[in-house]
Amino acid sequence: MSHAVNNPRSPAALLLAAAVICLGASAAMLWLALQQPWLGLQLQPQFEQDRIEIVAASGPTAALATPSTLRWIAAADGSRRIDLRATDLIEEPDFFQRYEEMVELFTRQQQISELLAAGPVQLGIALPDGSVQTASAT
Repeated sequence: MSHAVNNPRSPAALLLAAAVICLGASAAMLWLALQQPWLGLQLQPQFEQDRIEIVAASGPTAALATPSTLRWIAAADGSRRIDLRATDLIEEPDFFQRYEEMVELFTRQQQISELLAAGPVQLGIALPDGSVQTASAT
C-alpha cells in the first residue's frame, strides 16, 4: 500500500493532491472574503424617502448615533464624494423596470466599491435633529 502512495501517478497520490489543492483554494477564498471593506454599519433602505437609515453601528463606526441617515461617502481627503440613494442597497437588480437603471446601479456599486477599497473614507451622517455630522472610517 505504501508503494501506491509513493508513485506520483497512483490514484491515492492524485486524490491527495486534489484534496490539498481544494483546501488551498478554500483558504484563499476565505482570506479574500475577510479582506473586503467593512464599516460596521447595519443599514436599512427607506425607498419612500430615497435615503439609507443607519439602524446600528459597531466596529470602526461604533460611535455613530443611531438611528441616523447615511447621506454620502467620500475619500478621506473629501474627494470623490458619492451621494447615496436607497437603491444603492438593493441586492437584486431585478428590482428595476428598465435596463438603464440596472446599468446605473452597477456603475454606482463599482464606484462605491472602489472608494471603500482605496482606504479610509468619510461618511456624511444626518442626525435626527437635522444636523449633519462627518465621520471617518477605515
